[in-house]
Amino acid sequence: MPSKLFLWLLWLMVGIGASWIVPSSLGSLQFQGDNTHSESTVVVTGLWAAKTGHLYPAIHQPPFTPAPYGPLLYMGLAAIAKVGASSFEQLLVAGRFAVFTCYLALIGLVFLWARRVGFSYPLAVLCAGFVLLIRDFTWWNASVRPDVPALLLSFLGFSLASRRESPTQRDLLLSGSLMGIALLIKQSSITAPLAALLWLASRRLYRGVGTLIAGVILPILLVCVFLWVRKEPYLEHMTVMCSAFLDPFGAVKLLLIDLLERPFHLMLLTLALSGGLIAFLSDGARAQLLALYFLLAWVTAFLTLFQSGGSNNYLLEPWLVSALLTPFAVQNIQSKWKSSSDALRLAFILFLGFQLLHGLRAWRWSWAKPISETHKELARMLEGQRLLSDIPYVAVHGRNPELLDGYLMHILELRGRWSPAPILRNLRNKVYDAVVVSFVEDHLANYRGYTFYSHSILGEIVRNYSASWTCQGGVVFLPKGKNSSLQNETTRTFAGTTCKSADPAAVVQLLAGSGVNISQQMHD
Repeated sequence: MPSKLFLWLLWLMVGIGASWIVPSSLGSLQFQGDNTHSESTVVVTGLWAAKTGHLYPAIHQPPFTPAPYGPLLYMGLAAIAKVGASSFEQLLVAGRFAVFTCYLALIGLVFLWARRVGFSYPLAVLCAGFVLLIRDFTWWNASVRPDVPALLLSFLGFSLASRRESPTQRDLLLSGSLMGIALLIKQSSITAPLAALLWLASRRLYRGVGTLIAGVILPILLVCVFLWVRKEPYLEHMTVMCSAFLDPFGAVKLLLIDLLERPFHLMLLTLALSGGLIAFLSDGARAQLLALYFLLAWVTAFLTLFQSGGSNNYLLEPWLVSALLTPFAVQNIQSKWKSSSDALRLAFILFLGFQLLHGLRAWRWSWAKPISETHKELARMLEGQRLLSDIPYVAVHGRNPELLDGYLMHILELRGRWSPAPILRNLRNKVYDAVVVSFVEDHLANYRGYTFYSHSILGEIVRNYSASWTCQGGVVFLPKGKNSSLQNETTRTFAGTTCKSADPAAVVQLLAGSGVNISQQMHD
């Protein structure tokens, strides 16, 4: 059994991954809807920052929307908006292109890192190609979110810290600064600096530890002073994620789904574990740093998944580090292939073949199922109306949009950090021309057990609004006993769409079945 057979299988997987993730990512750049949840919320916050000169709106005032990410994300979006992308759609597309460019740069950086540590050109290309097998990057690599830009800067800082077996003070200062900037984009980007600090401390390079810490702190200190001078409510927004509930079972479930159901992920982790052991036991300081980074990345990702808002974007960093370790394993397999038993070689080839078939099946399914722009239709029909919608992309097309991240505000309400009284008052006064509630099949849309509206808001919706139309992705409620332009022209508005007349009683029943205490809310 030739040693090149397993390499051919690996290259075939990379080819399948490239033909899968690249077209889907390019297609999602122009997608009319949110590529990831609350993407529209981030874009609107960037537009708001460009118009007002402030980065963070007050949570307890309209539009009642948290901005939980780092200040440099909103600064960057505001800068893009001022340059020319001044409308929502323009900034959405421009932001996606910027994030996708970061993704491509990340792949190139992986190749350069593999070459710098001594791997051959083919192995370095294969290492970079393995990034294309990380299915979790799909949508996240073309979404206006902080994950990919922060990961790029964090890994760039890691690359500088590990460019030599004994890093210079200049490298460490620049490395720390890049990691600090990454933290100012996404606050959870702590793994790379933590790995570098522990690595330096274990080698008793205490001066390097101080230099790296200084590099990390310097940009953070400068930006914090800037925010303090401008009286931005930064800390109020930064602590939003701390309000999330712990969900260990959900974290384990997400991790198992990501490992077992995503094609190629099991193979990638198997190679990474083998490569991590080889790197840890090697004499190379940089290889040992990478092994430490791998361990910390997975531990940190798993722990952050415990919070109820955690998703597979937390796994992007550990999967990236896993790809970096694969050349160690592949090189070792090549060197020991001939001396291995036939049974072991056959088992390994069968394992790769199984992963390949899994990938081909998923690849075929992804091409057979076109992307559905389910929210595009709703946004077009309700554009310009005074809306309350738990679908951010629909909400931002309304007039004076509010509550653009209902999920986070629901969590804050449960924690007693936010009162929905202004929204409830608007619902009682029927301020909104329409209310949109998202459903998935026969139940309220939710994430990890928490709906996108709190039960208090849902009860007030049912009391003052009647379900009128059922559309893909949501139910449109119109105010009871109030003549509005939308209500008078509702037939024309929804004509020729996939929307159908709703049965109000059936919708109320669905809400009750989803745990909303309708009777209690109706008689408050």
